Amino acid sequence: MVESFNEPAAETEIAKAEQKMGITFPNSFKELLLIHNGQRNEYLEQRFEYLGVVGNYDL
Repeated sequence: MVESFNEPAAETEIAKAEQKMGITFPNSFKELLLIHNGQRNEYLEQRFEYLGVVGNYDL
């Protein structure tokens, strides 16, 4: 499951997302994005057999 995590986001990507959404992310969320930027669902055809990280949802 860990191998399905995306690479970290760049600070410029985070700033661009904040600007596009017109909000400022909490620092804790920015820190999380700098570790990994979400999670890929590698099991689209087997959705009900896939276990996501949080409550069976993709991160």
